[in-house]
Amino acid sequence: MKLDFLNLPSIVFIKLNLHSFLMTKVRIGGVSEMFQKNEGGDYAKNVILCRNIFKFGLSLKKSNSGCSEQFKHWDLSKWLMSNHKEYILLYQDSDNRTPIKTRIENTRQRTKGILEILISHGLIEQSGRTKQERGNGTVELYRFTSSGYLLALLFKFEESSNIEEQHKASSEIFNVINTFIRARNHDELMRFLSEFFTNCSTDCSFDIYVEYFMKTALLFIDRNSSNNLMGTFLGLNQPSLWLSINPQTLNQTLQKVDEDCKRSVLFHFKIFLEEAYNRDYLRNLSNDSVEIAHKIPGKKWAHLRYSNIADLTMICIPAYCGKCDDECPFIYPIYDCISSFIPRKEGWTILNPTMGACCNKCGNKSVIVSQLALFPL
Repeated sequence: MKLDFLNLPSIVFIKLNLHSFLMTKVRIGGVSEMFQKNEGGDYAKNVILCRNIFKFGLSLKKSNSGCSEQFKHWDLSKWLMSNHKEYILLYQDSDNRTPIKTRIENTRQRTKGILEILISHGLIEQSGRTKQERGNGTVELYRFTSSGYLLALLFKFEESSNIEEQHKASSEIFNVINTFIRARNHDELMRFLSEFFTNCSTDCSFDIYVEYFMKTALLFIDRNSSNNLMGTFLGLNQPSLWLSINPQTLNQTLQKVDEDCKRSVLFHFKIFLEEAYNRDYLRNLSNDSVEIAHKIPGKKWAHLRYSNIADLTMICIPAYCGKCDDECPFIYPIYDCISSFIPRKEGWTILNPTMGACCNKCGNKSVIVSQLALFPL
């Protein structure tokens, strides 16, 4: 008996609709998940699709604003049909019997779902609408943001097979962040970052910065930080990244910039460190110091901190004196503090606690000063 309705394109159509329905149920929680592999050493299917979407982004021209040129869902999907292995394999048995229009429509739900996820993370944005090629309707236009471009190049950096390819990807990352910074050069912090990253690029240490970011901040980045990946990479909410190459690079850059710029950076770094102590001091105390945890940092630390808030060359560090059974906070030069940081490959940046602190009440020099571990986030 002849079954006229049972033709290959129809089977492919049914298969793909079911496939798309199942795959759109998978969600990606944040940028860090796009770098995580399963126990078998493979990426999840939706992660592979995401990464290929970013490869498509690299094929687009970049505007002066740091964003990509605009594209339509059709442009992306057509590119994926020739470059995304999963889609290619789905149609390999149908040869050319399933038109490209049908293939794109079959995967529309899933691809659109991924686009919505990337939009929610600030990596792609809706940039307007344009007239359909056929008919009187309009279709959505998209573009990759500067954070989206950065992520695409971080994927490229990670996938590099040798040092030369890695350095090339690193150079492209530098160009992307430089475009972003130049557009905001009126900001004092951005002027500092321009000088800082230029110094890193000149002495070939920018590759180290990118690698350190990949091994630390990127792995612990949360959903909120995902929405500002560029800001996270630049260290705007985690200035300890500036210490990842060599603390002296930060100090040397501070000596080059103008006074207004220097004050802005020192204030940013001072507030960051003191808030890190306020937030993380207790969890960084050793187990044998649990009994004093409720006393540090306390009122004395808060009072000393605010009485020295205008002195940008000093930070207020909490400490504990065992003899007095009381807190004994002290102020410490911020430049010496910067020089005492120790970047570690496993993702921790440690502030060395051996600063010669002593109790201002009894003179005890064996006070407890916790290490300040700034990673994970």
